[in-house]
Amino acid sequence: QSDDNTTAIESLIRRSDKLDCAVAFLGNKAESLLPKNNSDVRIVCNLNSGGTNPSVVEKLMANGRYKLKHCPELHAKVYIGNEAAIVSSANLSANGLGLDADELNGWIEAGYEVTDPEELKTIHTWFSNLWKESKKILATDIENAKHAWEKRRIIRPVAALNSSLLDELKKNPWKLENRNIYLVISTDIRSPEANNTLKSIRKGKEYGLNVDAYEDWDALPENSYFIDLYRGPRGGFGYYGLLKSPEKKILISFKNREKDEVNLYLCHKQADLFGYTITDNDKELLRERVDKLLDAKIGDGSRDEGKHIELTVARKILFPKA
Repeated sequence: QSDDNTTAIESLIRRSDKLDCAVAFLGNKAESLLPKNNSDVRIVCNLNSGGTNPSVVEKLMANGRYKLKHCPELHAKVYIGNEAAIVSSANLSANGLGLDADELNGWIEAGYEVTDPEELKTIHTWFSNLWKESKKILATDIENAKHAWEKRRIIRPVAALNSSLLDELKKNPWKLENRNIYLVISTDIRSPEANNTLKSIRKGKEYGLNVDAYEDWDALPENSYFIDLYRGPRGGFGYYGLLKSPEKKILISFKNREKDEVNLYLCHKQADLFGYTITDNDKELLRERVDKLLDAKIGDGSRDEGKHIELTVARKILFPKA
């Protein structure tokens, strides 16, 4: 069972003054699990896949007690102590899905403890060869790993789905952190010129029929998910669905009524966000809170220009008593 597996790994780490770890993915729990006194610890991880938290690697390297290298092909999870080794599915917190800390609860892990001297000798030889072949961690490796980690965090899976996005935001906000989900509140409608340009784009095959767009709003973030809202000057409210912006923003220029050249920011419609939807109760809550969201000193933009607010930041306005 997962708890037994975790307990066995923690026990091995505690009782070993010499520890070798080949763990593909490192997360926040690594620092608290690793021995802190007079221990010889070597760790090989995988920095390239997006499953290792680079901030944790930086902390461990700065500590000075631990020796770290990385291997781009590593997927193994092997813990080697003085008198035993554990071959396991469990990493030091992260698991290659971009999950970390409490997000790992509910995932099933397994492991096998090795105590036979001959088998241990084979495992020690395997790790020694891996250590020789692995690479020193450079500043550029950390920087690249940060980009990979951020991308993986956005699309990390959820262990249990809740149909209401805002209900999940209220109860388990940590599940929605670092997912690049934004409330996007428009306070003006698209112009006829913008609609005509979008209609022409939809007739083409390059962007698909589910393409949508914001007019003259180039500052919206890339590779993000938008909850598309409208607040009119006379109090009208609209929810227009869920959108996804591309990894690299796509801007299509056109001339507005004043013959000025402006852009359409292309996005694509989504049926849900990671399995979550905006329910009727969610829509009613957004309608009730939209003015407070526009007037609050959070997010980017203003009531006059429109505003986008990262969802977990908006939580304090949506659920002031949570």
